Amino acid sequence: MTQTDLIEFADSNIKLNEKGRPWTLSRHQRIVLALMYARHYALRLWSEPKKSGKTFLAAIIALWEAITNSDTEIICCANDEEQVLTRVFETCTKLIKYNREISTSATVMASQIKFTNGSVIRAVSSDYKGQAGGRQKLTIFDELWAYDSERATRLFEEMTPPVTELGAYILVVSYAGFVGEGELLESIYKRGLKGRRLHKSLEVYNG
Repeated sequence: MTQTDLIEFADSNIKLNEKGRPWTLSRHQRIVLALMYARHYALRLWSEPKKSGKTFLAAIIALWEAITNSDTEIICCANDEEQVLTRVFETCTKLIKYNREISTSATVMASQIKFTNGSVIRAVSSDYKGQAGGRQKLTIFDELWAYDSERATRLFEEMTPPVTELGAYILVVSYAGFVGEGELLESIYKRGLKGRRLHKSLEVYNG
C-alpha cells in the first residue's frame, strides 16, 4: 500500500469534517503526508499550533489504517487515567457519522469502533499495565506535551510498536508545548532535528 492510498482515501471517503462541513487537505498536508508515509517509520510526529487540524488528521489516518487493513487494531491513548475517550477517538466517531462512505462499515460503541473487516479502533486511558503485550498496528498519542506523569510516560513506553505486527508504528500529534516541560515530547523533537531535512521549501525552523 502506498501513501497515495491515504490521500485518495481522504479525498474519496471523508467528504465532510467532524462538523459536517466540506473540507480538503491543504497543499502542505499533502506534501508532508507523502514524505511521512513514503517509507516505514516506527515513530511519526505531526506538530502544529493549536486548532490547526492535528487531531482531525490523526482521526483520518486511524480510519484509513482500520478500513484498508483487515483485522487491524488501532489504539488512541489518553494522557489521563480518568480520561478514556480521547479527542482523536471522538473525531473518528463524528467522521463516521457524517460520511456515508465509511459509516456503513463501522459500528460505534462506548470506547471502541468495530469494522466489518475485523478491524477495531480502541480508546484507552493511561493505565499502562492494562496495555502491555498488545498487537496494535497503530498507536496514536494526542498532545504528548501533556504526558508529564510517570504513568503517562510508562504508557508511551509500553506502546512500543510490537515486532510481530508488520509496519506497526506510533503516531504523535501535538502542539509544541514549552521548553523544559513535556520532556518526552521534547526528546522526540531533538531526535528529529538531528536528522536530514527532506523538503526545504517547507522549512521554517530558525534555530
